[in-house]
Amino acid sequence: MPARSSSRYVWFLSIGLIAGCGSVSDPDADRRAIEAFVADPAKGDEKAARAAADRLAKVSEGASEPRDHLLLAAYFDAIGESSKALERLQSIPDELPDKKTAAAARLSEGRIAFYRARKARQAETALKSATRLDPGSNLAWLPLADLYDVQNRRTERDTCYARVDDASALDRNRLLNWTCDRRLDAEADEAAQILQALVASDPADIDSAVALAEDKIRRGDFPGARAVLDRIDPAGDRAAIRTIALRRALIDIDLGEFAAAAERLESVEPDPDEPGDTSLRFRSLGRIQFQSRNYAEAEASLRKALAAEPNERESNQLLVQTLRLTGRSAEAEPVSRRLASIDRLEDLGQKVRASLRRDDPKTLRELADTALELGRYSLAKAWLRQLLAKDPLNQELQQEIYRVDQLAKARK
Repeated sequence: MPARSSSRYVWFLSIGLIAGCGSVSDPDADRRAIEAFVADPAKGDEKAARAAADRLAKVSEGASEPRDHLLLAAYFDAIGESSKALERLQSIPDELPDKKTAAAARLSEGRIAFYRARKARQAETALKSATRLDPGSNLAWLPLADLYDVQNRRTERDTCYARVDDASALDRNRLLNWTCDRRLDAEADEAAQILQALVASDPADIDSAVALAEDKIRRGDFPGARAVLDRIDPAGDRAAIRTIALRRALIDIDLGEFAAAAERLESVEPDPDEPGDTSLRFRSLGRIQFQSRNYAEAEASLRKALAAEPNERESNQLLVQTLRLTGRSAEAEPVSRRLASIDRLEDLGQKVRASLRRDDPKTLRELADTALELGRYSLAKAWLRQLLAKDPLNQELQQEIYRVDQLAKARK
């Protein structure tokens, strides 16, 4: 190449590199620029990070470089482009030789899908994959618990909490969620807003739609609850059809339409694999029968409800009233004691939530003992661990935690 032509080539190449559009780039430098921005977007150089991301995206186009896809997903998430972040993460398959990298991709996908894009079904699938791909990590269990908590899927949520607490003590707010059935008004309002966003983002998300309908029922907005249920397409899914029918029956009962409610409930077959729905079905039948003064039938229904969910408050309360009204006060006493323990656990939890007794060892001990009375062994162990954190060398407490842990494992 003549000297003059060679100089012109170098000049044009230099200009292209300075402008950031040359064919030669340094992927490692681009990765560092993106990492610096992602670490602290408020202080990072967004312009430099965007240029670096554009170059790295071209380099990784069609390539199977998981670390680049993870990094670019983090960048897109940092600038609020959730859909692009999810696209990058979905390009990373589960079938990687490095399962931890695949698990990291599913964890990031689940977090972004739930907390940013508000797509609960995608989030649940991704987070459950993360737990399977990296069973030694507990990172995916907490966002999964948050998702289940919003959807009012208490059994699944509690399983997640128990798993996390086994590895390291739960933070106090989540432990209180596990303990208390009643949400504060602000928490309930926030959950309702999240449910609205989840249903708007994914109309086929039945779990979120049902939870939204339940929230409206609780608030007395029966037309709103019916409108939400009307929009659900169960597509022949028997579990979904059952779940929807049970919520419609709740509305009928609250409106005093007992005959319509009973007809719906009788049409629903109980499923032993769904203790929550089974409990709700028999509890609702028990409410109708109690109101109609059919006490023998009410007792039978309520005992079936309690077989599915022994610590459900309303079932215990109605059974106590039924037994006393039929002159069987002695039989009502053990149920009454259980009801008192349910109320005491809720009351103690709410007091701790309000910070009145947040670090009081006596209250922490009462919480553990009351959970133990109710057979909630994993929860009792979690509160005992809170006590142990204050007195880590207490051998008697360590032995007690071990004994309760064995009870929890035997229950499984």
